[in-house]
Amino acid sequence: MQINPYFSRGFYSAPLPKTAGEKYIKREGNITSDCCKLSTDKTKQTNNPAKNNQVTGSETETTDKIKNTSSLPDHLFEYIQNQAAEDARNGIYMSQKYISSTLKYMRKNISPNRSKLISMFNPMVMNAKYTGKPASFFSVPGFSGFTARFSVGRMFGAYMSIWNKDGEQVLSYSPPPNAGWHEHQTKAESKFIDEADAVYMKVYDEVRAQMKAETALGGSYLNKQI
Repeated sequence: MQINPYFSRGFYSAPLPKTAGEKYIKREGNITSDCCKLSTDKTKQTNNPAKNNQVTGSETETTDKIKNTSSLPDHLFEYIQNQAAEDARNGIYMSQKYISSTLKYMRKNISPNRSKLISMFNPMVMNAKYTGKPASFFSVPGFSGFTARFSVGRMFGAYMSIWNKDGEQVLSYSPPPNAGWHEHQTKAESKFIDEADAVYMKVYDEVRAQMKAETALGGSYLNKQI
């Protein structure tokens, strides 16, 4: 099965780091690791903010002052801020931890159940035989409003496309040379990705800028002492 990397964020492609020397981790699709839980346990987030964010003073204030004006739930919004601040301090732009966690949330709460669709139709495309019949259109059982188109070519084999209730293609299958299942981004997924990354980048940039300012201040002070 072929997966677009965030799926690909080509479907999802994260921008390159803005600061020379920072590490960059490419987003990978088909991530199933549980590297980070998006907890709604507010006590862990509020009892000791400085320890929780692993920052002190104004760095903590930088993430705390940002108001959630997005459609993201508050617990996810807070997690993204904290992870962005941690990544900025570590010099890792869009760490695998951030990518994995947001991808996991999206697949669970926003994306259609593509795994179930693939399991449902994989036998059909794998065992398809050319009969000369025209393409068939049908409703997808168990997926309200979803429709599919299935055809078998004389030369190569089966083709399938699946659309959601809004008419957006969410999945397709093609024979060789590009054989396999291909995921297609929906508007809801695109909106989630854009919002999550906007929150992340705002905090990341602010923390990096503050770190540079503090380093410059420390350097100036040291030079004066010398």
